[in-house]
Amino acid sequence: MRAATYGYQALKEALAAAISTAGDVRRPHALAIVSGLDGNGYVASLLVSRYFRLGATDAARKAFDAVPSAASLPGSASVVRPKPLLYNSMLRGYLAHGLPRLAIELFQEMGCPPDHHTYHLAVTACTRASEFELGRRIGSDAAEKGFASDLLVGTALVVMYSEAGDTDAARTVFDGMRHRDDVVWNALIAGYAREGQLGQALWSFERMRSVDGVAPTESTLVSLVSGFASSGSWKVHNMLHAVIIRSGLHLSHFVCNALLEIYVEFCCLSEAVMLFRQMEVKDSITWSTMIGGLVRNGRPDSALKVFHWMLSNSDVLPTRSILLNVIMACTELGDWKEGKWIEQSYVLANSSEFNRDPSLVTALIYMYAMCGQLDSSVGLVHGVEEIRDDIVAWNAMIKGCGVFGEAIFVKRSELDTRLQLDRRFLNVANA
Repeated sequence: MRAATYGYQALKEALAAAISTAGDVRRPHALAIVSGLDGNGYVASLLVSRYFRLGATDAARKAFDAVPSAASLPGSASVVRPKPLLYNSMLRGYLAHGLPRLAIELFQEMGCPPDHHTYHLAVTACTRASEFELGRRIGSDAAEKGFASDLLVGTALVVMYSEAGDTDAARTVFDGMRHRDDVVWNALIAGYAREGQLGQALWSFERMRSVDGVAPTESTLVSLVSGFASSGSWKVHNMLHAVIIRSGLHLSHFVCNALLEIYVEFCCLSEAVMLFRQMEVKDSITWSTMIGGLVRNGRPDSALKVFHWMLSNSDVLPTRSILLNVIMACTELGDWKEGKWIEQSYVLANSSEFNRDPSLVTALIYMYAMCGQLDSSVGLVHGVEEIRDDIVAWNAMIKGCGVFGEAIFVKRSELDTRLQLDRRFLNVANA
């Protein structure tokens, strides 16, 4: 009996090692089926995890289903209940593959009591699926079993309640946690910031350092900065900038991007330019924010200069957002020749990833119309198949020409049959 037990254990360990090793997982899986070990929860959990890592969700589910559940064999006292380990592997795999609803369904069908990992994964699934009421019930069940104070479960609950806008419930769970790390602090601060409870957000930010000794991270400061974006006080923005410097995260381009967006949003161009120049790392978001901010604050000429400086002195390639801001600058300046260069270099260039991009073509149509280049505007409408029947593109041309004062001569039958024009533009079309 001992020899048989030893042989079984050795085979199980050998299978486990083979499954976890890089290579074709189907061979050890076949051996597990032949030896009868495919119904072992531990071996099956390894198979499930491996199949999910390979992106084979159906194969993972088949490996899971090979393990008999207690519910499938009622009345048998010898049935070994499946352990949470197997369910946790499935739940984790579903979440990794963006399938939170399947994870929720599996949790509701569990044939064994959940452990703290299970509750953490189930609550996370509810958050991602926006099933907040079910998440509350699962959270209540976890609290009754003493799991709400666990770091993993508590963090998942704080995130869920914060996403649901229930900062009071998030705070209740938070206060009951035995240990709190930067992740759960960030979740609480982000929840307060999203709900506009900026006093609580700032209070929590101060306490995370003074009470728990937790250093703020990029995520902490991005949440704070984004939350205070609704405040138009330049003193608040400068205060946040000072906090960022004191925290030692003033070189983080994620944090600086968020702060830069606030400065340009509230017309603090001097501060925005100063911050932009100090940033050692500038990604496409940085350039787009700066260029767009200059346009919206009446500096389209500076926006074009920044764009061309980017092209000449950085490795950042133009994005759709950057090009839209540049076309907007051309519109404000009446510089249709610069817009024409954008069209030829990016929008209608066969080698460009933005070739015939509808949003960019529509922006160009409006730009040409606003610059009095009606032939170019009409030419794009008729010449680019992707937007030929697009009401937004037609409206952009008509609006631009209407503002410029041009008359538009379009066959009424074409407007009636090919487009359902917005009523607000019909008076222009009938001019």
